[in-house]
Amino acid sequence: TGPLNSISVIPHGVSDAFQIDWSPNNGEKFVIVYVSNSSYYKHQINVMRAFTEFSKGKKNMFLKLVGASKGICSQEVVDFLINSPNDRIEITDYLDKHEIIEELKNSSLALFASSCENMPNTLIEKMQTGIPIICSNRGPMPEILKDSAFYFDPFDVFSIRDSLERAIVDYHILLNLQARRI
Repeated sequence: TGPLNSISVIPHGVSDAFQIDWSPNNGEKFVIVYVSNSSYYKHQINVMRAFTEFSKGKKNMFLKLVGASKGICSQEVVDFLINSPNDRIEITDYLDKHEIIEELKNSSLALFASSCENMPNTLIEKMQTGIPIICSNRGPMPEILKDSAFYFDPFDVFSIRDSLERAIVDYHILLNLQARRI
């Protein structure tokens, strides 16, 4: 193309702010966090269905959908909670970077259920923090996380539920996997 008169550099990667000293929350709450706007390919409804099934009888389990009150499927996400009330599922608006970092610090497990990504920024931010992750088995997520997460089919509520269950039963294994990722 020849010399360019004007260029802009668009940085890719993760802010150093996500390099935190995450450690397992040994408190009474086990918080699962999913940071994403709501969209069909983000599968929040399947995640909420799976969590509702998974959390029966587990009073200390909580799901936080950060940013899910915005996006093309936000009304369906809100309607799901209205029609299937669960006081252990919380939906928030978008949060700024520092608020997201605080949510990750205060969570026990990160979930990422997208079935269609190019560069999953919120996933690599989670990776940077060191929080254990359960994740969609759709590309490119397994190529990015490799063997440092437990995977599920985001289209299958039972697969998500089983991955949540495995994450609890084998939490020590998941912690070892995430330690290798850092």
